[in-house]
Amino acid sequence: MDKQTSKLKLTVQNGTTTASKVFGNISEAATDDQLKQAGEIIGGLQTGEIQYISRIDEKVLNEDAE
Repeated sequence: MDKQTSKLKLTVQNGTTTASKVFGNISEAATDDQLKQAGEIIGGLQTGEIQYISRIDEKVLNEDAE
């Protein structure tokens, strides 16, 4: 059983503080460009400056995992 999940991670700089927010349950069909655009929109609502917009893809490799 292949189980793969995708997440969108925003890293924002606010003064001397850096904070990250991860959004889960992202469709595997979403393209990198779509996630970048979504990250820019969400980041525009933040008080700080976007440092990184990242895609995290995780895949379970062992078949006996639930």
